[in-house]
Amino acid sequence: WLMTQESMRWEVFPLGNQWHNTLTVNGHLLKVDGKACISDTFCNDTEAGATVDMTEVFSEDLEKAVRSFRVGEDRVLRITDELKAKKKSDVIFTFVTRADAEITDDGAVLRMDGKTAHLYARGAKSEYSLVNSSEASEKGFNVIQIRYKVQNGRSSKVTVTLE
Repeated sequence: WLMTQESMRWEVFPLGNQWHNTLTVNGHLLKVDGKACISDTFCNDTEAGATVDMTEVFSEDLEKAVRSFRVGEDRVLRITDELKAKKKSDVIFTFVTRADAEITDDGAVLRMDGKTAHLYARGAKSEYSLVNSSEASEKGFNVIQIRYKVQNGRSSKVTVTLE
């Protein structure tokens, strides 16, 4: 179980980026030696959040990768990814949850302990899928993937909302 880029450990549930609430770009693993730095945090009377510059961990495919998290008074979580592609890129936003999940026309519905939440993306044409993984299921997880494309040299701003 080496901590190198070539190690098989990154392909095993739950260690690789395809099993975390993060991005996978062009099917690549995150760069093990890349850094993701918190560039901003804030907390005021109406919202709290943080911004993380993840450009180094996606440097093989992206010129820019910045993720922001916000939770407002409305208790809605918004995760915004601002990306700029070096080449045509297929992006997967993975959302791992213990809630029961159902894919709908415009996102997903999550249900747990009598509560319901909606997960959806805005900013790019997105496709939603529920990953059929025996490893995740055995551990009590559902894995939702939101897929979209970023064209060569173009920037994209996609916000995933959980409300």
